[in-house]
Amino acid sequence: LAGNEAKLYYIDGVNDTTHINTQFVSSESVTFTTSALDSGIYTFYPTASDTAGNERKGADLVVTIDLDIPSTIISFDGDSLVKFADAQSVATFTFSEEMDDATNPPTVDVDYPEGTLNDLTDQPLTNGGTIGGITLSDSVWSYTIPLNTSGLDTIDGVIALTLNSSDLAGNIVPVENITGLDVLIVDNTTPVFSSFYVDKDTSINVLNKFGWTLSETIDSGSVVFEQIS
Repeated sequence: LAGNEAKLYYIDGVNDTTHINTQFVSSESVTFTTSALDSGIYTFYPTASDTAGNERKGADLVVTIDLDIPSTIISFDGDSLVKFADAQSVATFTFSEEMDDATNPPTVDVDYPEGTLNDLTDQPLTNGGTIGGITLSDSVWSYTIPLNTSGLDTIDGVIALTLNSSDLAGNIVPVENITGLDVLIVDNTTPVFSSFYVDKDTSINVLNKFGWTLSETIDSGSVVFEQIS
């Protein structure tokens, strides 16, 4: 009622009580503005008093303030070197805190190399359940990246990701706080053998006198000798 006095207080995480402000009631609602507060959990409560000095405490309101900027680590099943025949690669997004799955669920853009025809935008991430032995939750999400879509059988290069996500307080995950956006590499080019050479003589009896030339570094290989005469 007009003429009454309203006060607002908050209790911080170490149980210190702070008086925010006092307002004289001139309408049905009263607005208070606090000073800047650090991240933490605060309990706000009002008091109201009439002109006779009668005071009454209102209900508590617990508010969590989160000013911390979240971060993300992206990992891939197997390794980060893939090819068309692998069919897919599961990317796991491990966030430093819970993400907002109600008003701004996390999404990812997939930028394949060599053109934009197969690029994907606003792909929803998945949380809950288990993928590849990893339990998904509000802070661990996943997305399965297609590798065998028509047109992807000849591409080589980096499959770049763009993450769009924010925590429960609305803090966006910035690019500089994301690890793994550009580490997934697709290689669909078959190594080419171009020459074989023998060191000095054409007749050898040890295995360190010959070599060969390939178009790229290989993970493993073998040489078979056949007797021709």
